[in-house]
Amino acid sequence: MRRVLILPAILLCVALAPRAQAARDLGKDLALAFVGSCLLALPELGHIEAAAKEKKWEPLEGDALKLLTPNAPDPVLKGWLVDRAPVPPHFIAITSGMFRGEDMAICRLSNPYAPVTAIFPHLKLALGLNRPATDEISAGQRKRVWQIEFRQQTTLVTLSDSEPMGQHGFTISGMMKAKK
Repeated sequence: MRRVLILPAILLCVALAPRAQAARDLGKDLALAFVGSCLLALPELGHIEAAAKEKKWEPLEGDALKLLTPNAPDPVLKGWLVDRAPVPPHFIAITSGMFRGEDMAICRLSNPYAPVTAIFPHLKLALGLNRPATDEISAGQRKRVWQIEFRQQTTLVTLSDSEPMGQHGFTISGMMKAKK
């Protein structure tokens, strides 16, 4: 009887292994996209705009852009759909604004379908994320905030997801003091 059960279990594991590897690669690719496209360019938002133009990212407008708008009065926001292999499709948005009396530059990367569990281990490793300064759940959304030093600049990293509701998708943002 055991042989009959073991064979289907082995076949199931073999069938699911590529999906597990794809999820790990998805998370790694998106973590590297965030570091490369957002954090390495901050606080120079013009560098991100230039990359978008050079790499022919598709500009977002109207309602699609509003989905990435921060909760702030009159945000100035630009966003793009990045759909170029080998990195999974994602959105990148940039904005600037005041935070605690300081002019800040913000870049966020969002993927509405990827599980946060796929990206978080890679972000933790790449950025040295430890215990977040803030970790709260409200209305089914989890929001974690870390204050890190990145390239000798204080950087706020925010990761928001819907895992508490059993939903995939996340938005991660980096915020640095804008250059004057």
